[in-house]
Amino acid sequence: MAANDVQGGTHQQECPQESMPKEPEEEVKVGGADRSTSKAIVQGEARHQQGSQHKRPRRRPFIPRAELLILSAIVSACIAFLIYYNHEESPETRLFTDEQLSLFTGERNSPMFLAILGEVFDVTKGRDKYGKDGYNFFLGKDATKSYVTGNFRGDLHDDVRGLSNEQCASLVEWRAFFREHPDYKYKGRVLGRFWNVHGKKRKALIKVEEQAAKAKTQEALAKEADAKLVACNVRWNEASGGTVWCEDGWHPRLVVRGLDAEGGEPTQRCACFESIGWSDVRKVYPGCKPESSECRSEPSPAQSHHHQQQRQPIKEEQQAGDQRGQQKDRTGLQRQMEIENAASNGNRRQEL
Repeated sequence: MAANDVQGGTHQQECPQESMPKEPEEEVKVGGADRSTSKAIVQGEARHQQGSQHKRPRRRPFIPRAELLILSAIVSACIAFLIYYNHEESPETRLFTDEQLSLFTGERNSPMFLAILGEVFDVTKGRDKYGKDGYNFFLGKDATKSYVTGNFRGDLHDDVRGLSNEQCASLVEWRAFFREHPDYKYKGRVLGRFWNVHGKKRKALIKVEEQAAKAKTQEALAKEADAKLVACNVRWNEASGGTVWCEDGWHPRLVVRGLDAEGGEPTQRCACFESIGWSDVRKVYPGCKPESSECRSEPSPAQSHHHQQQRQPIKEEQQAGDQRGQQKDRTGLQRQMEIENAASNGNRRQEL
């Protein structure tokens, strides 16, 4: 017995699992339920509780509707900011620096941009006019001053200080020309002399527009005054030269316009006045008495030749003398119209 006990004890130490067999989980039931299933459920809940103590899932924060709207507005503003600095904004808000504008000269098939009074225009469709053999010196810069001075070397810049009212009016007309041209597109403004960083007009541009308005007013007043003048009767022939006269005892006077115009020549015409007075802009014809109703406006060719030996004639007399041998028996009115048209053509703006 003792030996058997020792062997049995030894056997129990070597094979403890066989001496303590597991209960058959599938056959034992408690209260009509499967014991093994209940045990698994209990163990699963215990593991779940232990895991939840160490790692709990985060709940999503609740964002009120007002905060969502603010966040959406901020995102929209950021997108607009990025678009602005990528130069995708509309021409009404786009601002060019001088360096940026200088890139658009048509080289390597780039667009052709020019500027006047700080406004940028795309003239690429006029490549035949703004190519190397054309007006390419206007491209890539604001050459405002040269549009009225005609100096395409020294005045290719935007410094308009010292320009007259008439010159400023001409600049505004040039700007309107580009604005209204069907092939040229407005692209933005140049940051500098005429426009600030906010796209607002600066003092230089405001002054130009004010001077242009004054010139228009002066021109309108002059036209209104000229419309009220009574034109002189005029005749001209080679034998006696030119003669002007007035009816009803009125007096012929030489009316001068544009004496205060900078960069331009004054114009003159004959008008009849009832009063006998005269002035610097309402002159008595040379060699004619103030009270006369008829005056010699131009000497005959023979008289002109004798007069040229005495003193150098003025520019208008030289132009008239060149035409005397070519045309005969013309009326003085026709001759005067031709001279005025020639002067007008000489000062006419060249179309770009």
